[in-house]
Amino acid sequence: MKCPPISKELIDYLEATVPERCPSITMSEREIWIYVGTRKLVRGLIEQFRNQQDNILEEPVNVLFSTKD
Repeated sequence: MKCPPISKELIDYLEATVPERCPSITMSEREIWIYVGTRKLVRGLIEQFRNQQDNILEEPVNVLFSTKD
């Protein structure tokens, strides 16, 4: 499936909304894992955005569900 274009504005919004951070001591284990999953999705979108920018004249590459972390 072809990934739709991802805008720089979306990436900036996601980075501001869900920044990379260490968990606080007040977070439950469940909250930590939910945040980790959310951040993994954001990192996948950032990687897809970078690939789209690098390959702007080529076929799109879908890396959202790659096995590397």
